[in-house]
Amino acid sequence: MPSEWSCLAAAVVLFLAFGSLFAMLLPILTAIAGVGTSILAMGLLSHTMSIADLAPTLGALIGLGVGIDYALFIVTRHRRGLESGLDVEQSIVKAVDTSGRAVLFAGATVCIALLGMLVLRISFLNGVAIAASLTVVCTVLAALTLLPAMLAVLKLRVLGRKHRRVVIAADGKPVPAPAKPGLWTRWAGTVQRRPKILAAVALVVMAVLALPTLSLRLGSSDQGNNPASSTTRKAYDLLAGGFGAGFNGPLQLVAQTPSSSDKTALKGSSPRSAPPRAWRASPPCPCSPAAASAWSR
Repeated sequence: MPSEWSCLAAAVVLFLAFGSLFAMLLPILTAIAGVGTSILAMGLLSHTMSIADLAPTLGALIGLGVGIDYALFIVTRHRRGLESGLDVEQSIVKAVDTSGRAVLFAGATVCIALLGMLVLRISFLNGVAIAASLTVVCTVLAALTLLPAMLAVLKLRVLGRKHRRVVIAADGKPVPAPAKPGLWTRWAGTVQRRPKILAAVALVVMAVLALPTLSLRLGSSDQGNNPASSTTRKAYDLLAGGFGAGFNGPLQLVAQTPSSSDKTALKGSSPRSAPPRAWRASPPCPCSPAAASAWSR
């Protein structure tokens, strides 16, 4: 369901920006093709490694975002090339040669950032990182291969009707710039005239938005984070009130004790030696080699 709403919102924004149905559909179709290919690839990859069930959903959301963004770069550059007097083939070549390079570099950067989760050494996240990176790779390939082919098929139909008539009337000559610049052109001129002041304002805004990180508390979520009206939160509060704080958050310690001194040290962790903030400490319990192997995975 989040993917459908994302596509609908992107379609509305793209149509308002381009004024062309085909130009609106191209980035969305490119993103969907990349995401669909990556989901099929995840199914094959799952035969060789463990992939969490949330990986396809997460990959779809990431793929739609980057896929539409990357395709938007190339489509926009292609439209500017047509308006500058280039024919369709020349405009596509220039768009891929310029914006395509940026797409390739941006995709590689996103993949490296996602694969950084492998450094955490949490096996649960390994499949998620690889699946998300695979989605980005597929969307980049779709933007660099499928999208130029669709641009060649559509020709001038990537332009709105008004712009299409102007380009045809120009007969290979650059389309004259509008007499009155648009909103973003005026804003770009304002930024160029006052770069230091606007940079300082942006820095202050970012610093204010980052202030809550000073009181950020990290930890694992449990039922205590649920809304107070939920049944799981009520059960959590009843257990904490009846058995004491900490009952809902047990900490299990697993250790290998090959020597007698290690066993003696572990046995020292008795209920009497529990930390001050702990509810209780249970005595150590030896387990079989098979159970120990399962814990070490």
